[in-house]
Amino acid sequence: EQLKLITLATTKYEDAVEMFSNKGIRSVVLDLVTPFLNERANHYSNILTGGEIEILFSTQKENKDGSLADKFEVEIKNLHGGSDYKANSGGEKKRIDLAISFALQDLLLSKSDMQTNIALYDECFEALDMIGCENVIEVLREKQSQIGTIFVITHNEALKNLFDKVLTVEKKDGVSKIMEEGS
Repeated sequence: EQLKLITLATTKYEDAVEMFSNKGIRSVVLDLVTPFLNERANHYSNILTGGEIEILFSTQKENKDGSLADKFEVEIKNLHGGSDYKANSGGEKKRIDLAISFALQDLLLSKSDMQTNIALYDECFEALDMIGCENVIEVLREKQSQIGTIFVITHNEALKNLFDKVLTVEKKDGVSKIMEEGS
């Protein structure tokens, strides 16, 4: 009788482990959000790359024998080569990273009851040429209509004219001071 109880409890624990494994609830949740991530990441990629790079999130991978295995992956398709993330240039990788980051932010905002009216982006222009920077500004303006206030931190002085308002933080003798441009 005790062996039956222990066997039953063991089965329940094994079921729980299976349920919370990569093949369980996590897989179902990833399957549910993958279409959203694909749509949003490619929306941003179209703006940032002119449609030259496609981002594809997938939850399954085909094995050599043709069977499917649960595996969350991000595939990159570049019209000009670089089908693997590592094969892309620094600027292309930055555009991919930004598109994915923006898509993940959209996912979080869409699934949260919490509203936000502020976003902060730190050094989002590194490794980008001026056209890439202008494309990021286009995305930020789109996001600003949804979020409200956006702060962008950059050390690139050439980008100042792309923003409506510029604040400069200056640190002297251990004290930081914020100055608005033009004042």
